[in-house]
Amino acid sequence: MKVNAVDIVLLPDVAIHQKIVAIHKQLNTGDNEQSIALGDVCLPHLSLAMGGLKVQNREALFKTIEEIGNSFRGIKLHFDHISQHQNTKGENINSLEHQNNDTLKTLHQDIISETANLLEDKVTAEHFTGNEKPNQDSINWVNDYFEKHSLKNFNPHITLGTGVFDGNFEEFKAFFKRLAVCHLGNYCTCREILFETSLRG
Repeated sequence: MKVNAVDIVLLPDVAIHQKIVAIHKQLNTGDNEQSIALGDVCLPHLSLAMGGLKVQNREALFKTIEEIGNSFRGIKLHFDHISQHQNTKGENINSLEHQNNDTLKTLHQDIISETANLLEDKVTAEHFTGNEKPNQDSINWVNDYFEKHSLKNFNPHITLGTGVFDGNFEEFKAFFKRLAVCHLGNYCTCREILFETSLRG
């Protein structure tokens, strides 16, 4: 049975997409290559739920996401700092962080409640897309999402890339209304939009 590693996400509009990519380009990787090339291939995004989606459950998931989108209006987020943590490979992973937003938390909770039975399949490397093999952190993150990264453990952010940020960051606000289901690549990057709708409640 074919399974895709997927992420239910908020996507920025064109202007904010470009702004995030510009911040990403200020990451200094030293002598190493950038592992997460944000742009047209790896889309900047804010994750709301991840899991393994059977192809036969696609339409049911897409319908559910559209219905949820009809119940919410667009969400304004205030991004105020960049955080950093190390993955198991010792790479510095930078994330764009925002202030708490109750509407975003409620959207996340509704998505978790309504999609858990559709995203319950475990994934392996073959269920990701892209040219490079996904690392074990990516596989674990998807498989552990509902247990370790959702609800009380929900930590919404936008992953920027590897390296050290040595630019000048200025906090900003951004309005999100694009709600999508993406096929994941290595580093849990959004490589392909499988379905998109809008927050239009």
